[in-house]
Amino acid sequence: MDVQTIDELKNIHKDIVNDFEDIISDLPMLLRSSYGYTSEVCFMYINSTHLIFDAILNSINSENYYSINILYRSLTEHFLRFNFYFFNFALNGKSDSYSHKFRTALEFNDKFLILKSKNSIETNLKIKKNAQDIKDELHKSNSDYAKYNLQELDAIARDLSIKNIISFTEKHIENKEFDSEGLLKEIIVQYSKLSSYVHGGILAHREHIYFATENKIVKSMTVILGSSIIILTSIKLQTLMIFSETNPEYLKVYFKISRKIYKLQSINKDSPTF
Repeated sequence: MDVQTIDELKNIHKDIVNDFEDIISDLPMLLRSSYGYTSEVCFMYINSTHLIFDAILNSINSENYYSINILYRSLTEHFLRFNFYFFNFALNGKSDSYSHKFRTALEFNDKFLILKSKNSIETNLKIKKNAQDIKDELHKSNSDYAKYNLQELDAIARDLSIKNIISFTEKHIENKEFDSEGLLKEIIVQYSKLSSYVHGGILAHREHIYFATENKIVKSMTVILGSSIIILTSIKLQTLMIFSETNPEYLKVYFKISRKIYKLQSINKDSPTF
């Protein structure tokens, strides 16, 4: 039976969260295991997407449709980046060393962009630096960064731009094993569409007015909520696949959750569009 109401969706989400609770309690052990950095990356995305999801729920409760779409766009970007990590983790031999490199490149790039921004508004020409000098100094400032040459960190940072992640995903989604339910195709389309909400585009304004006047906001909120739960759960399922390498018992949780998320797939295929 298709799920049709927001309350039904919330109940399925609660069930999935409860199923995953034992895995959360294993986190301290996993962080000390041979998959320590992998655990850090996976649970970082599980946590951050849940925080965004909580904000989506709050916006649904107040029927703040514009904010829902902004938050949902951020959620899709988190998922696309995690999905990129997941498949490259597999391609790089399911190694914790790849996870260390991934999280180190993320941190390096975030700090570089902040330093670059601060430098751009510096008025003292004696203090102002070029981008390469900023990178060189940052690279030397941390022992984790120094484990990799600067060109390597730069290359990973470029790969992690959302533009390159989408390009990577588009190249692989024709492979049914890579995108068996067509989820990634749908998310890429939604990501592009929702840009109008984030950047103040006119199409977002028109859709918002249209759905409000045609009483379609509740239906659209239901679709977004269902899609958001699918995204959160997909990250959990991919995480369980990773850790089943070290503990096959995690596969029991994987199949239990998979059966519940299957109920939501039809919701995702009926999304209103402007």
